[in-house]
Amino acid sequence: MKVFPVLALLLAAAASLGAAETPRTFGGATPLEWSERLAQSEMKRLGNTLEAGGTPTAKWDYAPSVFALSLVRLGELQKNDTYVQYGTRAVASHVSSEGVIAGFKLEEYNIDSITPGKVLLAALDRGVKSDAYIKAVHTLRGQMATQPRTSEGGFWHKQRYPNQMWLDGLYMASPFLSQYAQRFNEPALYDDVAKQILLTDRHLYDPASGLHKHAWDEAKVQTWADKQTGLSPNFWTRSIGWYGMAIVDVLDTLPVTQSGIDGIVGALRHVADGAVKWQDPQSGVWWQVTDQGTRAGNYLEASGSSMLVYTLAKAVNQGYLPRDKYLPAILKGYEGLVREFIKANPDGTIRLTKVCSVAGLGYTNSAGKPRDGSFEYYISEPVADNDPKGTGPFILAGLEVNRLLSNTGSPVAPRFTDWSSVPGILARIKAPEFPARDFNVTAYGARPGADATAAIKAAIEACTTAGGGRVVIPAGEWLTGAITLQSNVNLHVSQGATLKFTTDPKAYPIVFTRFEGVEAMNYSPLIYAYGQHNIAVTGEGTLDGQATQDNWWAWKTRPDSVASRLRLIDLGERNVPVAQRVMGEGSYLRPNFIQPYNCENVLIEGVTIIRSRCGSCIRCSRGTSRSAA
Repeated sequence: MKVFPVLALLLAAAASLGAAETPRTFGGATPLEWSERLAQSEMKRLGNTLEAGGTPTAKWDYAPSVFALSLVRLGELQKNDTYVQYGTRAVASHVSSEGVIAGFKLEEYNIDSITPGKVLLAALDRGVKSDAYIKAVHTLRGQMATQPRTSEGGFWHKQRYPNQMWLDGLYMASPFLSQYAQRFNEPALYDDVAKQILLTDRHLYDPASGLHKHAWDEAKVQTWADKQTGLSPNFWTRSIGWYGMAIVDVLDTLPVTQSGIDGIVGALRHVADGAVKWQDPQSGVWWQVTDQGTRAGNYLEASGSSMLVYTLAKAVNQGYLPRDKYLPAILKGYEGLVREFIKANPDGTIRLTKVCSVAGLGYTNSAGKPRDGSFEYYISEPVADNDPKGTGPFILAGLEVNRLLSNTGSPVAPRFTDWSSVPGILARIKAPEFPARDFNVTAYGARPGADATAAIKAAIEACTTAGGGRVVIPAGEWLTGAITLQSNVNLHVSQGATLKFTTDPKAYPIVFTRFEGVEAMNYSPLIYAYGQHNIAVTGEGTLDGQATQDNWWAWKTRPDSVASRLRLIDLGERNVPVAQRVMGEGSYLRPNFIQPYNCENVLIEGVTIIRSRCGSCIRCSRGTSRSAA
């Protein structure tokens, strides 16, 4: 296997994409500080009113659960259990000790009833042991298993809204189902999640405007539906925001190998490009009716604007959208959120203003006005302060914008679905540079035909002590065990050199590594580095793993190897501490060839790799994972 320079540069991309920036302030506070201020203000204002019995109107409902989930995510980030427990109680208090959800009615097939389940799944992901939570999320999954569908398999929004797909419904069910599929090992469910997003984009996207319509009636019989297309007549910003949030949240758990994932990222680009196109140039936020601007009665609306900022910022943070293209719109949007919608209260708390209380299609609203999807209808619904459909997304938007500016999250390599972004990515990549110092391993005792492990280690240590340079493997054949690289070291395998790695497992100490995506304590990779920066493997020589059916390759089919693999996956799924996932001798789990784990600025260039012992020559690992990829 030949490693070419372009591939080597792409392996360095994660670090280059994550160059730190100083967090900006908006109205005197960082985005994280604004999220905390609104969270604390709302917790003080609401008290226990979201919990069962807190008020007569407290119930299992999508709106408070959006706010509750934002508190959970804020608490997880800040390691503040006060936020986590408040958000969890707001939802979990409506679940009995037997797992019965108060007020839940399966026969209504109301897709809005699904979204509170995400708070319960978050608790289970944190390690909360609750049979009641598990039973409740199984109940929600059961509803979606029999949810009425369009002829193509799209979920109806409710039983009382036959043949209709609404943008809102994608957020209500799809992230929950994707998380459920991951936690309860139901991979076929990913296909259904993907289908919903793709069907929505296919039927509701309007290329002329670059926006998605609020809803689609397959039967084309609703009074609001166009008789030719079945589409509702206008673009409602919050519904577009729901759809955008659904996509970026689903991508958290959707496998990268999922069929249709390019189309899903394409749908995300539709949302993002439409948002940028219709962002108000003066305020930086979005109008209630997205494309109608300053038309009489239209107003700048807080919930949809917060959702779009969250969608764009998270998409960039996760690598789904190019940073350079969307960063200006994100910053302008967040600045607008604070300036246009955040107001101070006399007691020092703050409030979020200009939130549309509700909007929908069909039947009539509380004032008896037909919900006909007209411009006049959308601007007629009440506008409120601190509606949870706005406060939750505002808090979440702050977390993502703060992450965008400070890079507190682990850098994520982008999905290369749009080759137009490649030049910008390559322009940001800077290959590591090393001082012009060579440390020839022969000067440290390496001799042809003898084990050179100790000599190579000594040369690496000398190179590191001196401030970096090249550790040179000269022409000839050299035998070694595991090599551990350190920062600022370039392992240079000269033309005519062959570095052969011994087949004795004892030459590979137990280290913190991964096997098939699961973190473990296992045999060291042949060339390994952990938490280092500015490292390289270069030259025109050969790296020979010496694997054959007489040694490493035979391990794959051993019964004890298969059993060890399954045991490791189980340990990962149960979140057993990595220190207790000890493999090594007797496990027969083969080591990787080259693994720069949690390293920055890595270059692998020119070398030829043969006879890899695991079938995976290069494993570039970033961040952490507890389950098989």
